[in-house]
Amino acid sequence: MDARDVSALTQRIQELEKENARLKEILEKNGIEYESFESKTCNFNHIEATSVSICQFTLQEKVTIFQSVFRGRDDVFAKRWYSS
Repeated sequence: MDARDVSALTQRIQELEKENARLKEILEKNGIEYESFESKTCNFNHIEATSVSICQFTLQEKVTIFQSVFRGRDDVFAKRWYSS
């Protein structure tokens, strides 16, 4: 990855952060509640060139995440969630 790639990725992150802030404002203006996962503690272990995220979610939080991702789809069911 060279400097152009890093610059492009940094710019994309900034664009996404602006969009995220704009969407949060829309949600707040319309009185729509949302759950922020920023408060979750995630540890990142850097092993050579790979990263592993270790996030601890309760069973109810896992169900909530699954339901929010697949909302409105009755053809998708979770088989099993394996935590590392």
